[in-house]
Amino acid sequence: MAKGNKILVISSLMPGATAFYLIRELRSIGHELSVISDIDDECVSEVHYGVVDIQAWIGRSGFRPDAILFIEGGTRRLFPSGMEYLDCPSAWYAIDTHIHPDLHARTARLFDISFVAQREFLSLFAASEAHWLPLAADPALNPEKQPERDLDVAYVGSDNRALHPERALLLDAIRARYSKVFIGRAAPAHIGEIYSRAKIVFNKSARNDVNMRYFEAMAAGAALVTDRTSGNGVEELFSPGKDFLEYEDESSLFATIDRLLSDDFEREGIGQHGKETVLSRHTYGQRAERIAKVLLACPHRIRPAPSDYLPVYHLLRFPDGVLSQAQKSLAWMRSNGDRNPLLAMAILFLHPLAGVLLWGYRLRYRLRYRGEFRAGQRRSK
Repeated sequence: MAKGNKILVISSLMPGATAFYLIRELRSIGHELSVISDIDDECVSEVHYGVVDIQAWIGRSGFRPDAILFIEGGTRRLFPSGMEYLDCPSAWYAIDTHIHPDLHARTARLFDISFVAQREFLSLFAASEAHWLPLAADPALNPEKQPERDLDVAYVGSDNRALHPERALLLDAIRARYSKVFIGRAAPAHIGEIYSRAKIVFNKSARNDVNMRYFEAMAAGAALVTDRTSGNGVEELFSPGKDFLEYEDESSLFATIDRLLSDDFEREGIGQHGKETVLSRHTYGQRAERIAKVLLACPHRIRPAPSDYLPVYHLLRFPDGVLSQAQKSLAWMRSNGDRNPLLAMAILFLHPLAGVLLWGYRLRYRLRYRGEFRAGQRRSK
């Protein structure tokens, strides 16, 4: 995509969202962006809740995009519609396919291009043109001056016992074994500082995913010690044994950590090798360049029907979207010769019901998710 093109980005911009980095990098390489989010921010052009009618938004805003980019994540209470009416290519970034495989497979039918973070799931995206686009690091998160590495082991993320019982047990064991540790959540702006202070970063993938911790830990020059992933492309991104070390179980985890803590030369060598690999090949600036290049080469050819939107809205729990698409589907049937009077009554009934539900869900959204967002900001300070 030539520099200076207009891109409409739709994404729920919770703190630390991948979309923040891509928005900044796309702008830095010369593209003009308009951003729709359900959470306000200085980079957001319009705040919207629920389903966004892209065609109506373009007519209202006067911003005529050369491409549409939807980036999943955040609250999952924002989604574009009307891609069938566009005259420009549309793409989306599927990040958590290991958690939402069915939703992602159906979402792919709505866009010309699917960028997929987790390589092992590429086969799910046969309905569209699919490209593997791993997560990345933002070098700007790391402090300019290297601080003292006064933490033996660090881990930033969830230790929820119900969701990740194996990870929680390993984190308990790390707390008990080492005194200089950081384990828990942190504001995105502080992650780089924490990992820059860490000698070792611990990782336990959720479901065989190559997660953000790979990139963030190595970008900070810490020695990453992670469980083994299989078939998800990690060997194509990095060199295990040189960029990071792997463990099989608790015994091998602690044997690896103890060895690295006692051998500064090996530990620092692994940290430096991983850092050079990430900064040379896996930054969000490079990911933004890739997105722009692919969008340029792709024509707009996917014209989703109401039957394509319906299962997506159902899985996202957007009842107003389900009813709206059902109304469009019934209207299409009537325009093609179905004169059943019950069909005409259903069309008249569904449209106002969808409108009432949309109003109710937007109100509930404002009360629920804005409260959670403020609470998250307070916790991160």
